[in-house]
Amino acid sequence: MKLAKEKPHLFLGMSHSGNTTLHIASRSRHKSSVVQKIFNIQPCFVYERNQRGETPLHIAATVGDVNVVKLLFDIIVETLNVKKEFMSKVDGKQMNALHYAATTTSDDVNIVALLSKDDVSLAYKRDNDG
Repeated sequence: MKLAKEKPHLFLGMSHSGNTTLHIASRSRHKSSVVQKIFNIQPCFVYERNQRGETPLHIAATVGDVNVVKLLFDIIVETLNVKKEFMSKVDGKQMNALHYAATTTSDDVNIVALLSKDDVSLAYKRDNDG
């Protein structure tokens, strides 16, 4: 990503719906290298929520790219050391990343397994729909 090196300020903005470049990259399949580079430029983006309350991990779990989910998970666990509190973050519908993975990525049980590995209680959290 030559552009990231030459003009890192371009990666610091937000869209009108509150998505950071990390949200957008997390939505794009097979872009784990881009996600890593954006995290290196602006690590705090991993915590940012868009207008719907979604973090980049919510977005990646929705899309179902296991590599991006694993990368974000590893960043949260290894780099930031905030797994427990971060994994329980919910969006405006009271859904956590595991809810999204279970409801939208049925093809990839690896994401569900990864997100629930250390805290199966996440599966029992209720969203706004019960």
